[in-house]
Amino acid sequence: HLRQAIDIWEQADSRMDTLMQVANAMRDEIEHGGARPQPMAAQRDRLQQLNRELLALENHFSATLSEGARWVRRTTWLASIAILMAVMGVSLVISRQIIRSIARSEQQTRLAATVFAASNDGVLIMDDHLRILSANAALCRMTGYTEPELRDHTAKILQSIFASELSLQDMETALQEQGHWQTDIIERRNDGALLPLQFAINSVNNNDGVISHYVAIISDITKRKA
Repeated sequence: HLRQAIDIWEQADSRMDTLMQVANAMRDEIEHGGARPQPMAAQRDRLQQLNRELLALENHFSATLSEGARWVRRTTWLASIAILMAVMGVSLVISRQIIRSIARSEQQTRLAATVFAASNDGVLIMDDHLRILSANAALCRMTGYTEPELRDHTAKILQSIFASELSLQDMETALQEQGHWQTDIIERRNDGALLPLQFAINSVNNNDGVISHYVAIISDITKRKA
């Protein structure tokens, strides 16, 4: 549409050049010919013809630009609809993937919770400062503590009578360097009874490779010790 409008403009420019030529001829006739009726009439006819041509070109120019504007609006509207549909399609695909991922995560969480609750071994989940966040039912049965009594305390709440013989520094070093630490120990239950246990602690790293949690698997080794 812009190319058509430019072509029309160039046609009008040529008519304007002709108009200037007619104007100059009329001036020469007035100045030197005395404005003779017949030449002046011919020039007026030519002016009227140029006027009609220029008016037609003006209308054609306006119509072309108007049609171009309508084309731009129509194309923009269609493009907007296409972009909206594309965005909706992509959003739908992403949403379905997110929903599936959430469903898988929920299923894995339920399975992990089932294993956590049903395990015959004690399980402690601790933060990066070895503070107890959660304990399963098996550990509570072993130690005589309830989960609320254990929560927010460190594993020292179990008060091993041989704690002085253990090197906590060795444990922390092993967890930092190897991500794992294991030992046999005698712990004191809540009622004061002694209980031989095997501690196996593993570190859990976050996406940045920094330790965020510790998970301890605690087994009653009374029969093995006997």
